[in-house]
Amino acid sequence: MTEPLFDKLALSAFKFQPSAPEPSGRAFSLTFRILAMTMLVMSLVWMLKLWFLGDLGAQETTPASAKVWFGAAWALMAYTCWYIWTSRTSLKDQTLAQSWVWNKQVAISELAFCKLIRVKGLEAVLAPRLYARTLNGKITVLYTADPLVLKDFERLCQELAQFRDELLKT
Repeated sequence: MTEPLFDKLALSAFKFQPSAPEPSGRAFSLTFRILAMTMLVMSLVWMLKLWFLGDLGAQETTPASAKVWFGAAWALMAYTCWYIWTSRTSLKDQTLAQSWVWNKQVAISELAFCKLIRVKGLEAVLAPRLYARTLNGKITVLYTADPLVLKDFERLCQELAQFRDELLKT
């Protein structure tokens, strides 16, 4: 944490108060999750069709190794799809967090920059994301489909920009 550094420099650390005690919500919209699951199922149907027709893999490879590679690729897609379905984004204890293949966490006091990237009108398909950079240069991208968390992300970006501008003026 950077609080000791702030104390030594006599600077105050950035604090953020979410609109709810601990806002939390799905990282991806239902439309996006259904789209991901549909692609997963369709790829399985396509692979099984090739398998039963005997066209799975190139002629140079053995059918068994081709099945293993196609199966491994599908398993990785299924693994990612699982996390798309279960991923949640939250703001708690002055920390931004998202459950994912690896859990993403960023202390709010360590934020140097953040930007909310979204395409209004296409948020059901293109998940809104918060691009966050810490004081030591670590970059984290957090996704959210929850309206409350999204509003808090917007406010967080505005308040952080104001805090940094005021800090630079002194």
